[in-house]
Amino acid sequence: MSASILKIHKGSYSLGISPEQGGCVTYFRKDTTDIFAPRNADHPASIIMTPIGNRQACTRIINGMEYNVGPQHGDETGNYLHGDGWKSPWSVKSNEDDRIILSHTKRTSADSCDSYDAEQEFHLLDNDTLLMGVSVTNTGKEDLVAGPAHHPWFPRDDRTIVRIDAPDKKVWLFDYNMRLQPSSLVDLPPAWGFNTGLRMMDENLSSTISIGDEYLIDSCIPNVSLIRVIQPTHNFEVIMTTDRKGHAVVYNPSREKDFCAVEAVSSIPYAAQLMEQGVKNTGASILKTGETMTFNTHLKIQPL
Repeated sequence: MSASILKIHKGSYSLGISPEQGGCVTYFRKDTTDIFAPRNADHPASIIMTPIGNRQACTRIINGMEYNVGPQHGDETGNYLHGDGWKSPWSVKSNEDDRIILSHTKRTSADSCDSYDAEQEFHLLDNDTLLMGVSVTNTGKEDLVAGPAHHPWFPRDDRTIVRIDAPDKKVWLFDYNMRLQPSSLVDLPPAWGFNTGLRMMDENLSSTISIGDEYLIDSCIPNVSLIRVIQPTHNFEVIMTTDRKGHAVVYNPSREKDFCAVEAVSSIPYAAQLMEQGVKNTGASILKTGETMTFNTHLKIQPL
C-alpha cells in the first residue's frame, strides 16, 4: 500500500507531504509548474535532515569513548548521511489548509547515542513564500551536536542558474577518495561563479574534484546571505533566506540528470568532526539536555 500524501495549498501554490516516508515533500508547485523537482526514484522533492544536516560520521567520541551516532546510509562507507529523520516516519501534530506541523522522536539505542525530539513545519504564506522550519531538542543525557535543515531538489535544464551571495568567496571541497570528507577550504574556482550566477549546465563548467564528472559540483559554500535558483524557462526564481547565519550546499550531478540540489543549511557537512579539529563557524550547535535549536528557511517565488 502506498503511503498517504497530505496536501496544503494557498492561492496557486500547493505542496504534498508524506509523513510516513520520512516526513518528505513529494511536490511543490505553482499551478502546474514544479518549483521543486517532484519525487521520483532518485529523490523526494525535499527531505528533512535531523539532528544535523548532510554527511556525518557513524561514530562519535564522547569522554574518550567511541559511540554509535547512526547507521551507514547507502554506499558511502562510514557516513551517517543526512541524519535519521528522513529515514523515520513522522507524526502529524497539526494539519491546516495552508500549514502542517510534523513531529519525530528518537531515543538512545544500540544504533545511536542521540536522543531528541524534532518538529518540522511547512507554511504557505500570503506573499508567495513557503516557510520550511525545523527544530531539534536534546532529550538525552549527553550533549547533542545539532545542525538541522531541509534538502530540496530543483528542476534543472540548460537555462537554470544558481546565484549565491557568498562574501567569503570560499568553498569546502570534498575529496571523494577520502569518502567525501571535507579536504580543504579554498577560494571558489573561477568556473564556479556563484556570486554573479552560475548556469548549472554550462558547457564550460568543469569539476575540480577527482571523479571525472565535468559537471559535478558537490560542495558547501560557507557564510552565505542569500540563495537564488533562477528558472528562465518558466520565468520565475526562488529566493532562499534563513533566520540565522547559514551556508549553501550545492549538488549538481552529471548532464544526464534533470535536477540539482540547492540547500540552505545551518551547518556545514562534517561539522562535528571539524569542530573536534578546532574549526570554528561550522554552524552546528552543542545542545545541553533540554536545549533547542531552530532553523527556518523562507523560499519566496517571484517573476523574473
